[in-house]
Amino acid sequence: MASSAPDTAALVKTAQQLSEGIISSKGIPSEESTVHRLESIMAAASQLANQIKSAPSGAKDTATANSTSTLLSLDSKSTHSVSLPITVDLLSKLAHRVVSHPPVYLTPAILTSYVSIQSTLQRPTTIPEVFALYATKPAPVPGSDPVKYRSTSPTAASQAIPSEVADLALTAAIEAADLPLALAIIETSYGVRAFQRNKFVKRALPALTGLGLAPAAAIMVGSHLTTYTNAVDPAQLTAITAAGILTYVAATATIGFVAITTRNDQMERVTWVTGLPLRQRWLREEERAAVDRVAQAWGFKEVDRRGEEEGEEWEMLRDWCGLRGMILDRVDLMDGME
Repeated sequence: MASSAPDTAALVKTAQQLSEGIISSKGIPSEESTVHRLESIMAAASQLANQIKSAPSGAKDTATANSTSTLLSLDSKSTHSVSLPITVDLLSKLAHRVVSHPPVYLTPAILTSYVSIQSTLQRPTTIPEVFALYATKPAPVPGSDPVKYRSTSPTAASQAIPSEVADLALTAAIEAADLPLALAIIETSYGVRAFQRNKFVKRALPALTGLGLAPAAAIMVGSHLTTYTNAVDPAQLTAITAAGILTYVAATATIGFVAITTRNDQMERVTWVTGLPLRQRWLREEERAAVDRVAQAWGFKEVDRRGEEEGEEWEMLRDWCGLRGMILDRVDLMDGME
């Protein structure tokens, strides 16, 4: 531990110096520059995380008074030392200052770096705030001096939190055993309109575009078949062929949509309320799955004890689900209650 303290102190000091360069600047930093600063914080955070893991359990609780877990001061003019928890908080706040700096335009890469840092430091409490900032933070206008900003639409598909980033943040909240934080992360990531629009654009729009082109393709196929026979009027053959193809496509698409939106094999403890539109079920499936993860983390691990949970947090989770069209531990879907 003692031999790694100077190395850690150097990493922390480097991260602070690099980050202060962005925070004190009035210009618009590039994405690469911002990510580089956050990577320096991540390097120091990883070193601190290794120290926390290698420290005895008693030392983790008394790190402030333990001389073996101290690091050199970040101030080169001072010789006093700071404790491990204080350094962790310093790095966490430093990363937050970087992403909150007005000229810094939040991109998926920057957001990923920030969430990784807070997860490594076990300080995920600011993640919902930064998720909300990602959707609403004014974007700096490139080349403007002084810097000018343009507003962004929080419901635009481009403002959606990437699924992998939201998963990482939710994992950090679950590991921290913070239920309000976990629900806040779900609300500001999976539960926003931007996430649903992004899913629609990426996964539904291509299929709908194909369906829109289906009539033209069916007519082309029907007209091509007229070259192989003279027994049927060409116009009639084209119409019959096109109608048959479109009927097949429509029937198959409808059955596929219903099958996808009504499947429940992936549901463990959280299901949809009866009567929720199928479109909403599909658009919000990631939100439901995230709540399911939380329910499984907070509830009993034994399947035969599901439904026996009680307490203020569990009731809060149940009410939260009810307000969003979900049911926690639906009785008729539990084992032995079919």
